[in-house]
Amino acid sequence: YAGVIKPNHVTQESLNASVRSYYDNWKKKYLKNDLSSLPGGYYVKGEITGDADGFKPLGTSEGQGYGMIITVLMAGYDSNAQKIYDGLFKTARTFKSSQNPNLMGWVVADSK
Repeated sequence: YAGVIKPNHVTQESLNASVRSYYDNWKKKYLKNDLSSLPGGYYVKGEITGDADGFKPLGTSEGQGYGMIITVLMAGYDSNAQKIYDGLFKTARTFKSSQNPNLMGWVVADSK
């Protein structure tokens, strides 16, 4: 792509292998589907800096959004990408914003 910086000292296959490896590590470390309150829901584990109203905070809306984009981009590699995306979307639609129900609330939290 014009105007994009791409390493010129590494082969395309090596770049692809690095991306696949990082994606696999990201899934192991951050991608979770252990919500007791939402079977089949996926979330991206992350820290929060605000009050979760007594709930166990697990992640944020930013993490959900990035996770959805990542799974779409990796769909050609990961045969489970559609299932993961659907689970991330399910979680995003379940944790709605109190200000605007068309948006996700800022935190993913599990039962108190």
